[in-house]
Amino acid sequence: MTVSYSFNRPGRVAEATRNRVLEAAAELGYRPDSTARALRSGRSRQLGVVVGSTCPTSSTTRRRRSSWPASPTSVSARTWAWC
Repeated sequence: MTVSYSFNRPGRVAEATRNRVLEAAAELGYRPDSTARALRSGRSRQLGVVVGSTCPTSSTTRRRRSSWPASPTSVSARTWAWC
């Protein structure tokens, strides 16, 4: 637990012990693995965002709404400002 506490709860380990642990970790090239931490804790601390395309230039939108023009030149600039 001393090594774990040295990284995660430094207040629970004597400073001299923590320094020895951190020096050994640096010498060995140790870096905490965020993936392993996420597996253990059940929290990845990441946010996923899914954004759909609502722009008329999207090929799937164009197929579904064939009444929309294929190029932005035939539509006002205001319509394409958000694309």
